[in-house]
Amino acid sequence: MDRPKSRLIWLRNPNVVRLLRGLATGTVPLTHDGLDQETPWRTVVHLRDLLMDSGVLPRVDRQLMLYQRWLTERLATIEDREHRRHLQHFAIWHQMRRLRSKAEKGSLGRSQTSQTKQEITQAGAFLTWLADRGRTIEHCQQADLDAWHTEKLATRRPAQTFLRWCMKTSRMPRLTLPPQVINQDQAPLHQHR
Repeated sequence: MDRPKSRLIWLRNPNVVRLLRGLATGTVPLTHDGLDQETPWRTVVHLRDLLMDSGVLPRVDRQLMLYQRWLTERLATIEDREHRRHLQHFAIWHQMRRLRSKAEKGSLGRSQTSQTKQEITQAGAFLTWLADRGRTIEHCQQADLDAWHTEKLATRRPAQTFLRWCMKTSRMPRLTLPPQVINQDQAPLHQHR
């Protein structure tokens, strides 16, 4: 066992004691779903890692689990029911399918789930921005998309995944998104430059 002293200190943590007692008595089910209901999340994640490493729980992708937890908490903060519904459908039917597919091929990295979080965050910002203009996603117009992207293109670009999905699934009219502009020198860079 590496760093046994730190493990002993961790075992004295009241949250760890409560979780282990709950698992031992059966009040906390020894399943991924059972652990999903527990807090604090960092303690639960570490305990889950230990349980997966020892073969007690089946292995699942850590980044995917953390994203699911983040998504649940993020969706709970959205007051507008329609916005929450659109984002939840996008997350379930587009993002989670894509992440699960990637996780089957190998462990997800933080950058993959960070990008997915940005997509949700910017999609939510777009829906709020659109509502402030007196429109819903179903009645979005080209002028709305152009105005949205004109203000802060780099920051708002992650919303395009959501917008493409909305167009593909007929949740909004088919409109034109601005192309990604890549500034690149035509000539190769010489050693002197």
